[in-house]
Amino acid sequence: MERLNRKASDFEKGLSRSFLVEHKGTLDELLAGLEEKLKSV
Repeated sequence: MERLNRKASDFEKGLSRSFLVEHKGTLDELLAGLEEKLKSV
């Protein structure tokens, strides 16, 4: 993963950061739901 990050252009790095910022709330909700499901197993 680190090697891929080193090869990424500044534009590509910016896109990945942008994606994480835009979808963080959604990802947090998804992870919380998965954690709840794992607890009930």
